[in-house]
This record gives sequence, C-alpha cells and structure tokens, in this order.
Amino acid sequence: MCGSALAIAAGSQAYAQDTAPADVAANAGPAGAQSTDHIEEIVVTARYRKENLQATPLAITALSGDDLTARSVTNVTDLSGQAPNLTINPGGAGYGPAAFATIRGIGMNDFSLAFEPGVAMYIDGVYEARPIGAAMDLLDLEQVEVLRGPQGTLFGQNAIGGAIHLISKKPDGNGGGYIEATMGRFDRRAVKASFDATLVPDRVFVRLSGSSNTRDGYFKVYDFACAHPDLAGSLMPTTTAKDCQVDTEGDVNIQTMRGAIRFIATDNLEFNVVADYENQHQKQPADKLAVIATSGEGAGYTPVWNDTVAIPLYGIPYDDRFVTNSPYSSYNNFHSDITGLDYPNRNDVKQYGVSGTLDWKLGDNISLKSITAYRHYRADFGVNSSGSPLAINLTDEHDPHRQFSQELTLSGDNGPIEWTVGGYYYDGHDGDFGTAEVYPPTIIAFYFDDEQDQSNKAVFVHAVYHATDKLSVTGGIRYTDEKKSISILRRSIIDDELLFPVTDLSERDKKWSPMANIAYQWTPEVMTYIQVATGFRGGGFSPRPNDQTQIKSFGPESLTSYEAGFKSSLFDRRVRLNGAVFYSKYKGIQLPSLYVDDNNIIATVTQNVGKAHMEGAEFELEVRSVVGFELNANAGYLHYKNDDLGSAAGVGGGPTLDTVPARTPKFTFSAGAQYEIRTAAGWTITPRADVVYQSKVYFNSSNTEFSSQDGYALVNARVTFLAPRGDWSFAVFGTNLTNKVYSTGALDLIDGFGTGELSVAPPREWGVTARRSF
Repeated sequence: MCGSALAIAAGSQAYAQDTAPADVAANAGPAGAQSTDHIEEIVVTARYRKENLQATPLAITALSGDDLTARSVTNVTDLSGQAPNLTINPGGAGYGPAAFATIRGIGMNDFSLAFEPGVAMYIDGVYEARPIGAAMDLLDLEQVEVLRGPQGTLFGQNAIGGAIHLISKKPDGNGGGYIEATMGRFDRRAVKASFDATLVPDRVFVRLSGSSNTRDGYFKVYDFACAHPDLAGSLMPTTTAKDCQVDTEGDVNIQTMRGAIRFIATDNLEFNVVADYENQHQKQPADKLAVIATSGEGAGYTPVWNDTVAIPLYGIPYDDRFVTNSPYSSYNNFHSDITGLDYPNRNDVKQYGVSGTLDWKLGDNISLKSITAYRHYRADFGVNSSGSPLAINLTDEHDPHRQFSQELTLSGDNGPIEWTVGGYYYDGHDGDFGTAEVYPPTIIAFYFDDEQDQSNKAVFVHAVYHATDKLSVTGGIRYTDEKKSISILRRSIIDDELLFPVTDLSERDKKWSPMANIAYQWTPEVMTYIQVATGFRGGGFSPRPNDQTQIKSFGPESLTSYEAGFKSSLFDRRVRLNGAVFYSKYKGIQLPSLYVDDNNIIATVTQNVGKAHMEGAEFELEVRSVVGFELNANAGYLHYKNDDLGSAAGVGGGPTLDTVPARTPKFTFSAGAQYEIRTAAGWTITPRADVVYQSKVYFNSSNTEFSSQDGYALVNARVTFLAPRGDWSFAVFGTNLTNKVYSTGALDLIDGFGTGELSVAPPREWGVTARRSF
C-alpha cells in the first residue's frame, strides 16, 4: 500500500496575469522571432498586484511560454533546474503519476495522503493540492513563476519551501491561434492547438486549447521463462515472441483540454471562467530491478521468502538471475500466483477543474478579487516491488481526490501604502483504497481503505509602505486554522477478517505566518532587499500503518528564513543579474521516530522531532549583448545540516545528523544560449543549446548509497526555422543528447526485503516540430 496524494494547502496564490501595458511587455514574441538588443521587462504577480520583476523584492524566476518552448520544457517535471535550487522529479513505480518538487531543500518524497507538500503548486490561481496529477503537460501558458523561500503570508500553508504558479493565456479576442505537430523517437506523436475568438465585440472572448502527447515506452519488459527456460524452474512462458518481449514501461499517453471565457462587463468589472481536463493513461514508470541480496547483512527477508515460498512454489530462488544487463529492461510481472489476483501495469489519472475569477474595481484605488474553484481527480496505479516474475509485494492502488476553494481579497493603494487583506477557505476529501500483498517474513494480503477529510480557513493582511521614492517597507501576517480527520481500514484478502479495528483519528492545527521586508532602490537599475519570512507544512497521520500502535497524528513543521538579495539591470538593460543569500531555521521536522505506547509496545511512527538549519546562495543571469544573441544562466548552492533528531535518531535506516533530505542537491546550475540568424530570403534560423546540472542527490532520508544519484548534466538542443511572415515555423530538437543513464528515484528495500529498484529516466530523444500560427 502506497498511501495517497499530497495534502492540501490553504494558500492563496498570485493573481493570474492580465495583458501587460504597452510599456511593459510581459513576454517575448513567438519562439524564433527576431529579438531586440535589450532585455524586456517582465510583469509578475507574486504580491497580489502587477509589478516589474526587477522591482519585486523577492527571489522569483519568471519564464514565458516562449522560454519554455525554446528550452524543450513540455511537462512540469521539465522545469527542474530552470530556477536555482529547484528540482522536480516524476514519481517512480508505485508512486503514481506524481511530481515531487523541492526548493531550497524543502519538498516531498511521498504521495501518501498522510503528508503535505513542501512546495505549493498553483494553476491560474488555484492550488493543485496533491503531487498526483501535478506531473502534467504544459499547455498554452503565458508564464511560469517560481517563488523561492517560504511564502506563508500570501500563499499560506505548504508553501514552506516556495511556490510554483502556472499562468495560462487569457482570451483577448484577436482571432489568433496555432496548430502544432511533433514526431520523434520511440514513435512520439504530439499535437497541440489553440484558438482565440470574440463572441461579443469588446465584451466576451473565448480561448480553446488542446493537446495529445503519445510516446512508446523506452523500457522493455521481457518474459523470463521465454528468455531463460533453463533457469525458470516451474515458471511457464507467456509469449512465443522471438525476442520474448511482453510489455513496456515509461510510455507517455496524455490528452489535455482547456477552455477559457473572459467577460468584460464594464470598464471596472471582469469575469474569467476556466475549465480544464487531463487524461493520463500510461504504463508504470520505468522500474529497474538493480539489486537482489540473498545472504549476508543486506539480505533482509529474502532467505525466508526463498525457503518458504519461492523454492516450494517455483522450484527456484529469488536471486540475481532476475537482474537484466540493460538499464532499460526487466522481467517484471503483475500477476500473483498466491492470491490469483492481477495487478495492472498502469499509471493513470483523470483530472478536471473549473474556476471562476471576478475582478471588480470599486474605485480609483481599491479593487476586489474573488476566486472560486473546484478540482477533482482519480488515479489508478500499482507496482510489483520485486521487479521480477516471482511477484512479491504487489500493490494495486486507487486514489480519488476532490477539493473546493474560495479566496476573497481586497486590495488598495492609499498614497504611500499598498495593501491587501483577504480570506481563504478550503474543503477537501482524499481516498486511498486497493489491494496489497506483503510477504516476508509472513504472508499478508489485504485490502486497504483510508478516507481523509480536510478543511482550512485563513485570513491575511499584507502591506507595502513606500517611505520614500527609494525605500519601501513590507509587512504581513496570516492566520490559518486547519482540521483533518481520517478513517483507516485493513481487511485480509485470505479470510476477509479485519487486521485491526477500523480506526478514526482527527487533528487540528492553528498557525501564524508573519513576514517583513525592507527594500532600497539605489538607482533605477539596482535594488537590494532584506527579508524575514515564515511558512509551515501541515500535520497529518503516520502513513501505511500495519497495526493500531502505528496510527498516530503529528503536527506542522515550521521554517523561518532570513534573506538578503539584489536585483540589477545593467548596461542599458543588456544584462540582468539577480542574486540572494539565505539562512533558514527548520523546526518540528516530521520524521519516522520510535514511540512507546501505554502498553510499553514500541512502534515506528511519524513525529515532530527534528531541527535543522540551511544556508545557501542563488544567482540568475540574462545577457543580450547584441541583436539576436541571448544567454541565460542560474546557479544555486545549499548547505543543509540536521541539528537534532530526537527519537528519530534511534530508528534503523532513518536519518542521522549528517544526512540531508531526499532530492536535495548541494549545487544546481543551468545555462542556455541562442543566436538568431537572418537569411537573405527572410527566414530566421535560431540554434539553441541548454545544459542543466545537479550534484549528487539521495532518494531517501537515510541517504543509502544505493538510493542515490551522482551528479550529472543533461544537454538539450533545438534549431528553429521561422518563415519570413512568421506564420510557419519548423524545429529540430534533441534532449539528453549525451545519452546519460541516470535515475530520478529509487525504492531501497534492501534491509527489509533484500531488493533495490531504480526509476530510470529516458535516454536520448530527438524529434521535429511544425507549427502554423494564425
């Protein structure tokens, strides 16, 4: 059983961006279009009002839709490395169609409904409450904003590490649009289209977008008995294919649709309604069995399994005969010979949402904004944790989620003071049900059914005081009141008896999240700031209990960050250089800990026992030295240190004072460069190259060597050909051009079950794209 979803945050979000004023171009033109010799200004909305990026005293990265296309960013997980100290990894086998984001060492490594995220994800101002479904394709975006550091005052709960805001294009009634087709390696076939129209002149506009993205799996699954009949014991082949291949993993099959209606009722009143739908119907992520220990210290329960089940049932042991030589293949199987159940090879999610936004200008200096939203998904996925035809530790999981949210904000500008007050309400329900078979040391096959309800209420205030034309002082505070309740059921598949009585538990948390900021504009080109900000991650309940002693609640984590930064636009806006340094105190860290109940029974449960600190630095550079040439780069450094682990220090396989959180590299770096070449025939040819680097990471809190990935760099390239009229463009692209073999996750069960599996990322890919704009 792999738990369920991400937990909901109470946070509000940045406003969806309106069309920028003529003197502030929010985004560049079509990818490959001729550029200028200076860097255009970018409008961001991270503080509930439109501001120039360089005048906003926050660590924030903004990427336009054209930036994403040029850098071959097509999915949320491709944003990894596009901002300093940011990583986003897809969920591996058994973790569902999830995306795990980490900013400045704070993130998430488990989709279970027991836990809340550390990075808040928003789509057009609406919180995406769970990591399942967050690994979505990016469609028709205006901009992506990445805010680093705690954003608890405005974004609320679970923005303890930062926030990511996806902002789609608004209808503007210009009658424009595009259609795009892509073909590539592994029979990749993708189509995107968008169309904008006017329904009522000057009043009602509509924009429709859709995409379909398919690609065969790059990871091959073979039938072991077919490939090695002499080593298969009593296993019987299930195919007569010459190559013995029976399936694939790591494919892509995603369809996405979005519709938006914009109604400008008066000069002071505007309504926007957005509906979206996405269907992911895929095989499980590439799951490579890499280690089987049958004896010695790391063998775990494998010898017991071999003696009691494998050899009596199959005539062969579970050993390294099932480890293939290729990093892109396995002998996986999804049928249980013990219970006769089939566990489908799938990694599916269907999700949809609808939101309505009202913007009402009540006067010259005051405005009201309301965002009402509903979102829903259901995910179906599973895993065979043995990675072999001897199916051990199987799970078939079903995770439904629904949420309703309402945010109301009132913003004003009274002389030197800009202010915002607001309220937020959230109501959500999560489920996690299915079947699981866990064997060594004894056979346990059971149904599980966990249901969680959650409500969240918050009020907040935020104000900027412009003391002079150069000095500004910002302050804000948020109060959050959250309630959670859970019901947990475990029932045996074999005799239909409850493993323990149905258990109900509830938890309530109340938190204050203040912040303060002082900024000074030294010149029109240079600004510096200092800031103290706070955030928290919500509490929950210990995940995946096997008996009642493990069912305990835990409280929130909290983080206080001290930051100093600068922003500069130099050499007549040909160079943009921004940077920040920070020091953070992290308290109440939720860690697996030893717990002694009233009957003196020792159990491992999640508790708030950890304390840590972190320090780091970040830099971002953009250069346009001559017309047509662009260079961008960013770098991040993070040092994380556990100060105290409390009772978590006694847990075998747990963290130590020297370990770091999962998916937290010490260094991140990315750079890209492009140059536009104008031909005599009027075509524009734009070659571009990108490199993204991260240092070594671990995929678990105990930092085992197996569950790690050494530092690596990915090289991508793209060449775009733009027709003279700008209506046609063609591109040739490649990703992971050095064909680097690397992992984005690991399932380290060596100590418990003697096995270790890796989530292997895609190899080199290439493709061609044609686009017609109108």
